[in-house]
Amino acid sequence: TVLEQTPNDAPTMTLLSQLALRSGKTDEGIAFLQKVVAQQPASAEALLHLGIGELQAGERERGLATLKAAVKADPSSKQAAYQI
Repeated sequence: TVLEQTPNDAPTMTLLSQLALRSGKTDEGIAFLQKVVAQQPASAEALLHLGIGELQAGERERGLATLKAAVKADPSSKQAAYQI
């Protein structure tokens, strides 16, 4: 698989996280996004999706904190601000 060939590829992990979150595999999606954020801590997009995943997992406080970090990383992100 692509992930086996390039296990630390942020775009691949982001895509896989979205597929996992949309198919109800919240923990798997969050795990992918945590790896992306570890590589790219200022990525507003990764923080946004991670925050949404955390909210889906019922982790309200963590999700809101992550979404606030997304807004801080990109103040023009209306989607992140809307989620808060």
